[in-house]
Amino acid sequence: MDEINNNFFGGKTIGVEQEEGKVEFQINKEKVTLLDGKTLIYENSDDKEKYAKLDKEKAISIAEDFLKEKRFSMDDMKLSFIKNDNGIYYLEYTKIYEGLYVEKTYTKFEIDKCGVKRFERFWLNTKEIGENQIYISTAPKAILGLLTMEEAYGKTIEDISLCYYFDPSRHEDINDPKKTREGKAIPAWRIQFDDGSKILLDEY
Repeated sequence: MDEINNNFFGGKTIGVEQEEGKVEFQINKEKVTLLDGKTLIYENSDDKEKYAKLDKEKAISIAEDFLKEKRFSMDDMKLSFIKNDNGIYYLEYTKIYEGLYVEKTYTKFEIDKCGVKRFERFWLNTKEIGENQIYISTAPKAILGLLTMEEAYGKTIEDISLCYYFDPSRHEDINDPKKTREGKAIPAWRIQFDDGSKILLDEY
């Protein structure tokens, strides 16, 4: 709590619990919401234009300056998606561990000429690699599996890569996935589409 207050508001506010698992910090037009201690959402409703010219490179610069200013390390993340939609840039950074993406982690930005309008982050801390060997299906076999998935119809694949995949809702021993603090990630194929959506295939 103190870290959020200090990094975003210079220690000038306090967190107010709106309901169980939801805490809000706010000063003027900037608001930070913390959900279940794991998902962080920043919103800025200021409509004052700061950047007369905004292109892809500038949007990336704004995002990375924001991360540095709010004291988020960029050593373990990689820009995995960016698009421009009517002058609004949408960026997504994904956690990297030993050269592979870690899903479902994300750091998302919505940026326009006013700067960062929205920032959302869900992160996982990695501890160690297990000793058990797991063999995953080949990439061509994984792609064939997309033929039966309606969510992939009409979309263009931008990237196919191996990743570590952790989904709390799929752990049978977890009663409430929102309160998950630890678990094991498994290998999966990460299919990234041109609209920013992803499908994760973990059959092995």
